Amino acid sequence: FDRLDKVLKGNDSPLIELMWTKRELENYFCKKEILVRYATSNINDDLFGIAESNRRANAMECAIEEVVGALKTLNKPEPWSSDLKVTDDFFDPLFKAYSRNLGSSLTLRKNEYYKLADLLQPDEIDHELIDKLDLIYSVANKSGSVQT
Repeated sequence: FDRLDKVLKGNDSPLIELMWTKRELENYFCKKEILVRYATSNINDDLFGIAESNRRANAMECAIEEVVGALKTLNKPEPWSSDLKVTDDFFDPLFKAYSRNLGSSLTLRKNEYYKLADLLQPDEIDHELIDKLDLIYSVANKSGSVQT
């Protein structure tokens, strides 16, 4: 579950319920360096690509500053915190601003935010993600669902 204001079933139940400590899954890959990495991904490694990479990075950094400033004005948590619902309150307006800065159509939609997780480096992965995925694997393995 995304973080809820309720107590989940304990380990004494046959059903194991888990909840993120952060507001939602997307909070785990909401990092400025990931967003800039996204902006500069899939660009040719040539003179034109370098110029485009710089343009995209600048457009993303400007969009980040704009939306972070708006959040501050609205007395909302920073996007890097565990408490903001980043999909609705940060990513949605961020990618609209980023696309506007580039002069293009929307570059990343809500149903594609998982693509940001692909850009995480191994040392950037929160240990909670690893723990929960290991637990899911363990349960699947016990049920015979995992093929090795």
